[in-house]
Amino acid sequence: MKEEKFSKECSNTKLTNSKPSETLPSIIIGLLFSDSFDNILIKGPSSTSPEAVEFRKFWGSKSELRRFQDTSICEAVYFEAKDLASKRLVYSEIVKHILDYHLSISVDNLKFCDRQMNSLLSLPSGIIDNYGTGEEKLGDVIFLY
Repeated sequence: MKEEKFSKECSNTKLTNSKPSETLPSIIIGLLFSDSFDNILIKGPSSTSPEAVEFRKFWGSKSELRRFQDTSICEAVYFEAKDLASKRLVYSEIVKHILDYHLSISVDNLKFCDRQMNSLLSLPSGIIDNYGTGEEKLGDVIFLY
């Protein structure tokens, strides 16, 4: 009985609505990414290839032409990350962009649990300058030895 009611409510809801009805239940989705999925730069196809059009269509305004060290000019998408902690969160920025751009689902309607541990890893401000979650400082110590 509940499934039928839910199906009827969902079939009347358009994906273009920016905020879902409060009467609809939440959907929880878990994603598991590979260890190499922390790149802040997604290198796409060559700017002259037919795939470049599809790449630009998929990424929208995030896509831009970039020249790489090997002198190739390719479509690329850049996500800013000022430290290792924010670099780990790039995937959530990618998901937010895709849901907003393709499905018009506002960031206000999304909740991510990927930032919950950062507060436990961070020190109170003023103890060590630019500590963040400590990953950069650990890297400095490893580099020295």
